[in-house]
Amino acid sequence: LYDFSLVRGDDLTNNMPLSYINPDKQILNLEYSKKVMNYKIRLSKIHDQNRLGEFETFTQSSVLFDFVIAYTKDNHNITIQFNNILDQEYYNHLSRIKSITPEAGRNVMISYRSFF
Repeated sequence: LYDFSLVRGDDLTNNMPLSYINPDKQILNLEYSKKVMNYKIRLSKIHDQNRLGEFETFTQSSVLFDFVIAYTKDNHNITIQFNNILDQEYYNHLSRIKSITPEAGRNVMISYRSFF
C-alpha cells in the first residue's frame, strides 16, 4: 500500500504560503498476514517543508523505517511496534516545540486491545 500526501495553500492577500501546512509525505506499507499473525514494514519519507508562512521555520526531510507485528485471536489483539529503527533524528513541522526537541528516536510500543 502506498500513500502520498501533498497539501498546498496560499495567502493570496499577502502573496505567501499559508502557515502550518503539513510537508509532503510518502508512506509505503508492505504487509504479510498468516493466520493470526500480521507483519508490516513501513517506510516513510517526509519531505522538506520550505513553503513557509509567517513565523515558521524550515523543517528538514527525514526517512523513517518501522516494523510492526500483530497477533489477533478470539477478540484479543497484541501489537508490538518497533518505530524509527534507524534512529533518525527528525522534527514534526507542525510541532510548537520543534525548535526545542526532536520527535522520538528508536522506540518500542506494545499495545493490547480486547473487542467485545
